[in-house]
Amino acid sequence: MADRDDIIAEVLDDRVAEVRAERDRHKARADRLAVEVAELRRLLDLHDAVAAASPKPPRWLAPKKKSKGHVATPVLILSDLHLDEVVNPAEIQGLNAFNRDIAERRLRKAFDKTVELTRHYLAGVTYDGIVVCLGGDLLSGTLHDLAETNEDYLLSSALFWTEHISAGLEMLAGEFGNVYVPVVVGNHGRLTKKPRT
Repeated sequence: MADRDDIIAEVLDDRVAEVRAERDRHKARADRLAVEVAELRRLLDLHDAVAAASPKPPRWLAPKKKSKGHVATPVLILSDLHLDEVVNPAEIQGLNAFNRDIAERRLRKAFDKTVELTRHYLAGVTYDGIVVCLGGDLLSGTLHDLAETNEDYLLSSALFWTEHISAGLEMLAGEFGNVYVPVVVGNHGRLTKKPRT
């Protein structure tokens, strides 16, 4: 009888060990799922916060009732300017050049030509304002190994170009009255190197 009890006890001990191991596997899985659920909740909360904080376009951009004259809203898109990047013509067989002076002239020309085009080439149109999209990658940053050749340090560049873009926006506000500036970030950070492909 004792042998039989020992065998039963051994079988029961084995089964208890199996059940405990299964319980531990399920508990580990439940812990992993709890972490995943917490991360999904965090992302959902972030999404909800961004959606709630997203600015709505100004009312003057809403479609108007038909009027006798032509009403329009011009759009200027400034994107991928890579301001303060330096391209040395000597390094590329003289095929191109880029630096702060060239970028300043190009930016000023973009603002000036926007006014010239709307004022002189699109006659008979009343403008209710202008939309200026800042589409990202405005500064070069430290993307490449040649970042040390940039015109200035990143934060100094940001301060320098903020003044120039602000001046252009103020000029457009003087011309069009209303200015709406939607902004998106670039396709990579400015303070880290872009991964090589």
